[in-house]
Amino acid sequence: MNMKWLTYGILFGGAVGAITALFSAPSSGEELRKQIREQKDEWCRWLQELNIHLHNLQTSVQHTTKEGKEVLSELITDLKQSFHQWRHEMKPHENLLKQEIAEIHKALTELEQKLNHS
Repeated sequence: MNMKWLTYGILFGGAVGAITALFSAPSSGEELRKQIREQKDEWCRWLQELNIHLHNLQTSVQHTTKEGKEVLSELITDLKQSFHQWRHEMKPHENLLKQEIAEIHKALTELEQKLNHS
């Protein structure tokens, strides 16, 4: 969800709730105007604080995202290098293993033949 629309939704919902609460409470016109002025100042302070917190959150998310991309990129590079190094180191062993498997296969075949002739 877009942070801008979420902020608008919170602000609009809060404003509607505050206005509804003010108009539904029984009070005189003078008291109502006084309450509106007081609420307006409180809401302005609250909105300024919310704006600061949202800006800090946005900056933090951007920083974290950038840092995460860098770490992930380094990790992928390191994994590729490690895999290529392992593959290079295993190449001589691969040939030895193939030879040993071929010898085992040959020995099993000979053993089967001897068992079949017995």
